[in-house]
Amino acid sequence: MEKGIEQLPDAEAFVRSGWDEIVTPKLASVDLSRATDVLDTTIAALNGSERVFHNLDYVADCLAQLKPYEGCEQYTEMWLALLWHKITCIPGSTQNGFLSAAYAKEQIKKMNLIGKVRLEPLAVLIEAAENQRPRLERESLLCDITKSIQAADPDTYGWYTEAIYKEQVGSGAQTHESYVRARMQFLRSYTGAFYHPDFMWMNDPAERNARAELAVLEETGLPNEPVIQ
Repeated sequence: MEKGIEQLPDAEAFVRSGWDEIVTPKLASVDLSRATDVLDTTIAALNGSERVFHNLDYVADCLAQLKPYEGCEQYTEMWLALLWHKITCIPGSTQNGFLSAAYAKEQIKKMNLIGKVRLEPLAVLIEAAENQRPRLERESLLCDITKSIQAADPDTYGWYTEAIYKEQVGSGAQTHESYVRARMQFLRSYTGAFYHPDFMWMNDPAERNARAELAVLEETGLPNEPVIQ
């Protein structure tokens, strides 16, 4: 499918503009070049060819959904958490959240932003977004933003399921059969998982998408393996 997430006209320009609004004003002049290197490295990583779904377009879409909340407490940490929550994206790994949080802390130190960006709240937000285990409302907000595509229209949802399949199976993290079996198990227990007040309406369409996907898998059994390009 050609359709994907609702892409911004220029995801990279959007991310750089947000960085200039949120991060650059906190920097000392001697750290500007170092910060540019941090952002360039981040963008290059998110543009990696192995990233079918969790790429720069996905991150930019997450940041766009966060923008209406820019007056919130810890907005800087929330913005950076979304920027870096998938910077480590090893298919099948349970350590991605921890590693992404460690990476984020290192970048804050590299840019001499300790005290201007709170390290522990940043790390907590990243791990909550990656592991989908929110405790506070702002953590719920990030979790719901990162999975909002689950409530998309059926065509977009279909593109999403193909994209995550390609990330998992194309990387060799799972076989076709093991992925589909795990996916069916997940879908059978899915009851919606949106908790932030502004996103709870997404539970109904997300559940409909999950039921429709499961019905196809149960009817066809293990489907023919799609071509991974």
